[in-house]
Amino acid sequence: INTSTLQLSQTIDSGGQRKARTRMATAELESARAAYELAELELLKDLLIALANEQSGRKIAELAKEGLGLMREFADIAQQRYQAGDLTLVERDLAQLAYNEALMTHAQALSDAAAARENLIALYQLPPLSTPNLPELLPTPDLPENVDAILNDLPVMRKSEYKLVATSENVDLRQSERSWEPTIAVRGGREDEESLVGVTLSLPLKIRNNQKAEVQTARQELARSEQALRQQKRDIKARLLSSTERFRLLQTAFNEWLKTGRGHVTRQLKLIKRLWSSGDMSTTEYLVQLKQALETQASGIELRNKMWRSSFDWMNDTASIDDWLKITNSGK
Repeated sequence: INTSTLQLSQTIDSGGQRKARTRMATAELESARAAYELAELELLKDLLIALANEQSGRKIAELAKEGLGLMREFADIAQQRYQAGDLTLVERDLAQLAYNEALMTHAQALSDAAAARENLIALYQLPPLSTPNLPELLPTPDLPENVDAILNDLPVMRKSEYKLVATSENVDLRQSERSWEPTIAVRGGREDEESLVGVTLSLPLKIRNNQKAEVQTARQELARSEQALRQQKRDIKARLLSSTERFRLLQTAFNEWLKTGRGHVTRQLKLIKRLWSSGDMSTTEYLVQLKQALETQASGIELRNKMWRSSFDWMNDTASIDDWLKITNSGK
């Protein structure tokens, strides 16, 4: 007997698995997009911090070179005055020691600047021919009175919130999988000269495994995720307030240094050199004030670098780096 049949079957989604999977996939997609945006912000922050370190290292090296020139001049003049009988041997040796110390300081500054340059190049696929100078004028670290209003718009929060939505949809999916989904089949064919037509209805009996444990596990995971999201929101809020205050303090300190420190150091260097050359200041006092003036300039450069780093941390926490750099991305 020759028998040929063709059967078409369709399982009826009575529990809504398709809708649950669609909603779950949509939430995971939005979470992935937020994670991508967060990764972009982190990369921009790392690039800006590397630029700040490179520029500060370069300025410190230039200052060390200037200090080396001043100490060389100091040692030469001290040698001349010693030969003329105006300085003692101790003062002459003190000047030479200061010059040797400036040599080591300059070498260390060059090494630090080279390391900062290498760290910057490591973040680029192609090494840049030149790096831009970062501005000293930065945005004011202002936050709205209701800080919670901006938290939900941050990519780090959107990533976690959509992840929570996906976890919630997973509970619905596991619940829908417990339903008894019937399968309807239509079969047709021939048996020798006879035509065959049949309709079947099958219903799975989930008796030995009703998948209740899977539903409970999904609900426990949802409860854990909800608690983690609440804690994460508190942590992000605390970090945002802390970075705002740190940036505000460093920006205020640097602005004050710009008003009183930068020009004052330059005038001080000229004044003490004139006083020491005329004999109105001792060699020891001149050396102390010269070092103090150079250290003050170095402290100003380091303060500016700290302000830059704190500003980039704050802009990363507030997701405003794109706005500051005027970067637009229509694909977001």
